[in-house]
Amino acid sequence: MPQLYLAERSHIVHAFEDYLFRGGYPEVLDVAQPVRIQILQDYFNMLLYLDLIERFQIRNHGLQSPTE
Repeated sequence: MPQLYLAERSHIVHAFEDYLFRGGYPEVLDVAQPVRIQILQDYFNMLLYLDLIERFQIRNHGLQSPTE
């Protein structure tokens, strides 16, 4: 019984690490690492811009609007 538990635990830990490293977005699961990095960077910039810069009307932030 403990051997089965260790195998299941190892599988779960590996899946969780993969989820963390790949970002958890379905679009980046089966793409090359450079493309995955660009997609995740775009998501981050969009989130930063829309959730912080626009909401709080921050000026002089140095970022271009993601909708341009």
